[in-house]
Amino acid sequence: MRIKYSVRSNFLLPAKQLLMEERDSLNAGNSVRLDFGGKYEYREDDFLLTVSPDDPEIFLTYWWNAQSSLIPSRAKSVATALRDLELFGSYEFSNRNQGLEVTRLDHTNSFPVSSHSWDILSEGVADKKMDRSSFLHHGAGVPADITRFFGIKESSPAPPFSPSPQQRPQGRH
Repeated sequence: MRIKYSVRSNFLLPAKQLLMEERDSLNAGNSVRLDFGGKYEYREDDFLLTVSPDDPEIFLTYWWNAQSSLIPSRAKSVATALRDLELFGSYEFSNRNQGLEVTRLDHTNSFPVSSHSWDILSEGVADKKMDRSSFLHHGAGVPADITRFFGIKESSPAPPFSPSPQQRPQGRH
């Protein structure tokens, strides 16, 4: 899922300050807990998030809820702070009542990955932002850099891909 970075948030400045304090630990691959104080009542869960230097407007996430507006504002603010501090990469966010735990992931097999209008969210989940041509031509092209996700060998011609609505993980459609 593609989500826009925060523009205004009460959590943004504290997120930047906390991340600057924990930058070395985060870069070393350690989990850091960001405590924003106060009472916090979001569902406790884990999700992946990627901050890329290639797109200053959005970040990618494997967010459990199909509605992007429900992502916790402190998580969105931390993603924005990561971008602003140029801490690009993939992270695991653990949303807890005690604070938001953030862990930088190894770059070799981290998700999500984006290529053109495709988002590879995990080993078994890909999202395609559909456009008019997908429906007019009854299919979509698969960029060469993500063909391995679909089991397509680089030397073989790509088989046609026809989008069909299927059940997504966690009941998303």
